[in-house]
Amino acid sequence: MKSTFTHLLSYSILSYLVSRLYSLFPLPRMRCVPIWLLLLTTAHTACNLNKWGLPVPEQDPTTVFTVPAIIPLHFYENGIEKFYSPGVQLAEAVLYTMSFINRHVLHTTRFCLNTTIVDNHLLERRSVTLGMRQVGRLSVGSSPRPDSCLQTAYKPPVVGFLGAAVSDNTIAIANLCNVLKIPQISYASTSLDLDDTEAYPYFLRTVPSDQLQAKAIVEIIRQSSNWSYIGIIASDSNYGGAGLSAILTHVSKINTTEENEFCIAFQYKLQKHDGPTVASQVLSQLNETELSVIVLFSDVSQTREYFRALDDVLQTLKGSEGARLRERALNVIYIGSDSWSSDQETFNLYHGVVFKRFIGVGVYTNEIEGFRDYLQELNSTNYNSIYDNTPSNYFLKWYNEYTEKNNWKDTIKDSKFDDHSSTTADATYAFGQGLLEYIRSRTNPINSSFETVTSEFFDTLKNISFTSLTGNQVSFGSNNQQVGRYYIVGYEDGAFQPVGNYSASKLFYENPYQNTPSICSAPCKGGQRRKSTSPCCHECVDCAAHEFSDGTSTMCSACNQTYTHNTEHTGCIAVTPDYISFTSTFAVILYILIAGGLVAVVGIVAIFVAKFHTPVVQGHGVFVYVTLLSTCVVLLASTLLFLGESSDLNCNLRLAVPVLGVSSLFLCVSCLTKTVILKLRALQITKFYIIQLLILVTGLMTQVLIIGLVLFFRPMKYEKREIKRGKVYGECNFKKDTPRMDVLLYLSCFLIFVGSLILSFLGRNINENYNEGKFLAFQTIAMHIVIVAFIPTIMLLEGPVLSGAWAVTTVIMCFIVLIVLFTPKLYIIIYRPYKNQFIEELLPEIPRTNGVIREEDSMDL
Repeated sequence: MKSTFTHLLSYSILSYLVSRLYSLFPLPRMRCVPIWLLLLTTAHTACNLNKWGLPVPEQDPTTVFTVPAIIPLHFYENGIEKFYSPGVQLAEAVLYTMSFINRHVLHTTRFCLNTTIVDNHLLERRSVTLGMRQVGRLSVGSSPRPDSCLQTAYKPPVVGFLGAAVSDNTIAIANLCNVLKIPQISYASTSLDLDDTEAYPYFLRTVPSDQLQAKAIVEIIRQSSNWSYIGIIASDSNYGGAGLSAILTHVSKINTTEENEFCIAFQYKLQKHDGPTVASQVLSQLNETELSVIVLFSDVSQTREYFRALDDVLQTLKGSEGARLRERALNVIYIGSDSWSSDQETFNLYHGVVFKRFIGVGVYTNEIEGFRDYLQELNSTNYNSIYDNTPSNYFLKWYNEYTEKNNWKDTIKDSKFDDHSSTTADATYAFGQGLLEYIRSRTNPINSSFETVTSEFFDTLKNISFTSLTGNQVSFGSNNQQVGRYYIVGYEDGAFQPVGNYSASKLFYENPYQNTPSICSAPCKGGQRRKSTSPCCHECVDCAAHEFSDGTSTMCSACNQTYTHNTEHTGCIAVTPDYISFTSTFAVILYILIAGGLVAVVGIVAIFVAKFHTPVVQGHGVFVYVTLLSTCVVLLASTLLFLGESSDLNCNLRLAVPVLGVSSLFLCVSCLTKTVILKLRALQITKFYIIQLLILVTGLMTQVLIIGLVLFFRPMKYEKREIKRGKVYGECNFKKDTPRMDVLLYLSCFLIFVGSLILSFLGRNINENYNEGKFLAFQTIAMHIVIVAFIPTIMLLEGPVLSGAWAVTTVIMCFIVLIVLFTPKLYIIIYRPYKNQFIEELLPEIPRTNGVIREEDSMDL
């Protein structure tokens, strides 16, 4: 500062003298000299900056502090040291951000930050060893890349550690920081153990805890209702173990509070060289279950080891069964943790080889401003012009080696940067911003050794809030970590594609694989019940023939009486009761009988009309024959009521029409019996047909009234009833809980039937022309036999058979009347016409007038 002030004073005095000289001797070409002198002064006193702002001051800052960055540049795979490509970006992000801090954040102070890239090879012991060396002195094991702030003659004090990438390494460094009481900011470690602020009081991080990442993973699984059975593979490390524990905790909470639970099929820990064993166990699960989703919560090296082992095992499978299992393994949906979800090299090696479906979770970050161009133009030329290219600068050697062999600079033009480049820049910037805030808050000078103020520096550091080069708003909450936000990433066409995000405990993501089931057991088919063998696994057991199940229940169910199972045995459907179809064979036969009966009635009517004035037709009253024939027509037509499916109206008609018709038949027969006629003649009633009509009408009206009362107070109700398994019949029953008016109907029918039988029996031997009494008696007895036979039929038969019995009985009653009663009359009319005449000697009791029978007397007969 003193040198700068001296130069500025000297040039100012010189500029003043030159300007005075110009005023005394004005020369045109001297007019711009003071201005150029002023610009020269400014340029000379400022730091020499390259195009990236990396300062090369003329003189060292007064105080330089060091923040070693624990960044893996190599790792071991099967005992072979390999280059770790993301480490290049992380290291450059630290250097780029550190230079920006010195130029724009600490430029107004007398302090400067420096860093040393420490390659820990992703090893815990190496992290601690190199960390202790950094506190002591720089060693060959580290990779310093000094800028102008390191061009000092003394060892800069270490004020904090940046890193590490892996949680186990970070915890080892955190224990060292606890002893030294200096802050540590990790850019990638997400272990839940690091949430313990009492165990790690000096630890901060710019990434959220695995607690939130585990919750995001569980939300992805829960979003898909088809995913009820998942597997988990976790690295046998602090990172993997803590992630596994967090996932299990969230799953347990969901299963406790929600109905749709999901189960963990397996939880394997990837230990060193344990990849083949785990791969074989996973393939066994894929072969035995319908599992399709595996959460792989592991670091990069062990993820690659697992995929390599899986590839080796799959190569040994032969035959069709091996091909099927390889296809199953290839279509497994892997949900990756943030450690490997953006590792391009892992996908270059194994995507499309052992897996092709992928859902990744990564910390939501932004690209560092200007960082892409910086990496593109970084080369050995401008590298050497800025930095001290000494043999100890191993990072430059590794950087050149990697970029030459892997053509890295060409690939980063359009590729996505490592997610942790952003969080690394945030962590680096936090140290610079924290130091600035600490300087401003101090009233006493800061001890150059920085040994007595580290705890105070940490208090300032954890309370800062700033906007980093990435545009991220960085602040550390009560648990000393950045508030988390995750993005959901997929992999298509050789590149990672953001497809959703998880923020504020809400998932915004459309899962393309949600229709792919991940279950323990295949769904049961219709007609099968689930027999659970574990919370998410089951066996399928066939239901009984009369039972049903939709395949999701643990019990088979029987349908109600009027329902039966569908063809798939998945549910019940209403059963259409068995009935006599209108197109059935029985119906066709019935149609023929009805037609025959109607033809017979038409024929009888035609003959009776033609011989209307003969004694056979006029003998016992034409109106009785008309009633009989009309009743037969109605009864024949009523048999159609017993075809087809019934209803309440149909049931009531089935009761009323046949009962009334049969009652009419018996009443007509009773009126025709000789017992009634002779009784009327004994009473000297010559117009006895009027009494016949009166008896008939009174009887029929009584029956109509009784039937009306029955149907009004106790109507018939159509009901479906299961007669046997899967067989449902329709029945017509009197409505329950109604007055027993049907008793009156039974009583009236009984009186009519019995009265008719008695009258016919008493008049069977009365001498009469054509011996008609015997035919009437036979007809009545035959009808009673039919009725008596029909009573047990009602008791024994059911369903359509009962309906058919009703129809047949009705037809038989009609044919008995037509055959027994009218056939003898037709025989006399057609074949014995000479007997169908009025002969005087057959009627001695009728008065004569001049030997001629009176017309009115013949009509009475």
